[in-house]
Amino acid sequence: MRRPVVRISTVTMAEAFLTAETGVVRLEDVSLQYGSGPEVLRDVSLSLETGSFHFLTGPSGAGKTSLLRLLHLALRPTRGTVRLFDRDVSRLGRKHRPALRRRIGVVSQEFGLISHLTAAENVALPLRIAKANAGEIRENVTELLRWVGLGRELDELPEALSEGQKQRVAVARAVIARPDLLLADEPTGNVDENAAMRLIHLMEELNKVGTAVVFATHDESLVSRFGHPTHVLDGGELVRADPVEGMIGEHAEA
Repeated sequence: MRRPVVRISTVTMAEAFLTAETGVVRLEDVSLQYGSGPEVLRDVSLSLETGSFHFLTGPSGAGKTSLLRLLHLALRPTRGTVRLFDRDVSRLGRKHRPALRRRIGVVSQEFGLISHLTAAENVALPLRIAKANAGEIRENVTELLRWVGLGRELDELPEALSEGQKQRVAVARAVIARPDLLLADEPTGNVDENAAMRLIHLMEELNKVGTAVVFATHDESLVSRFGHPTHVLDGGELVRADPVEGMIGEHAEA
């Protein structure tokens, strides 16, 4: 099956690159502490450029989800500076957050699907918020869900879907509007290998047109099959590993 065409935008690629910031994420000596407990992140510095693709690995409890929540403005750092799209968001006011969040796609471990909306309606939400026309929404949502293997589940409610199917719906919703930054927290944790490869290829297609991707996973065997830079969280500290020699292009089409 051919890969989906990432074309969901009223802005041309040329215009996007002319207006894009050179840096999507800048973390400088960032630490995070929940209440009076120990720091779950400590002195983390990280720089992600426009159009880059990064894996984030580490054992369970290392702080991967907390780091992603910082990048989605769901948490504030205890200390240090967080910059998104060249703007300091460490103490950003509540009213300024929605505009930035609309530039970020998120795949969480909880899926976050709306229970009374069908799979297609859940995926369509970002396009409806962006006020895309009905024909564009229908075409792109249908194509994307078919590509992730859910062509027969378009009209199913979340309660009728398996965990793996919910995961694929969540990924489709996160990428449908071509965000500037995609944060994926264990997006392949509930799917089989073929579906995992398909989801990663989808994120790579999005990455090719300028989206920066942060893909968090504990699956080191999965990371080793690709050549993207890898960052390792260990005890709340972030260590950048050398990029693994990639196998991109060697996978058979899923």
